[in-house]
Amino acid sequence: MQKRLFDLSVAAILLIAALPVLLVIAIALKWDHRGPIFFKQVRTGHMGRPFNIYKFCTLCGSVSPDDTPLPPTKFRNFLRRWGLDELPQLFNIIRGDMSLVGPRPHTPADNQNFASHFTLYDARHQVQPGITGLAQIKGWRGPISSSSDLKSRLDCDLLYISQQSLTSDIVILIYTVSRPWCWVNGPKRTSTETLSSCRAG
Repeated sequence: MQKRLFDLSVAAILLIAALPVLLVIAIALKWDHRGPIFFKQVRTGHMGRPFNIYKFCTLCGSVSPDDTPLPPTKFRNFLRRWGLDELPQLFNIIRGDMSLVGPRPHTPADNQNFASHFTLYDARHQVQPGITGLAQIKGWRGPISSSSDLKSRLDCDLLYISQQSLTSDIVILIYTVSRPWCWVNGPKRTSTETLSSCRAG
């Protein structure tokens, strides 16, 4: 209850403060390409319940109204790198689908795939997914391409869940905003093992 009240209060304040930024990004995206401004996708949330997540449409694979892939642009790459495409998820927090801090939500297909590699993966769903989290401030964000990537994120998520508190949420939020260099470029990846080759464990 305390966490939910905190999420609602902070998300409402951020949403009001960010409205001009949201409007500018939306206009700039429309100017940048003729495709959709927002991207909606089903993700797995608390206790495995599906929900629709909202983002600004920045993916190169996104489809324009005439069914052609949207070409990559510097502006959309900038939004993704700095996490600004995630701002519409403040609406997900208001709706109760997400929290400010928690494990990042994945698609049901990705969840099934990841759970087949690590048996503790579904434990992430004990809490609501978040816009940011311990894994993200450690640099583990973006595509998951190896078992090392997946295990590092899972370890961070499970550690967060085991020590979750309002204080830890506030610390993670402060780190997210004040130390972007820790998560923008991500950690140095040394593993070349593909996700398809990793074993359950």
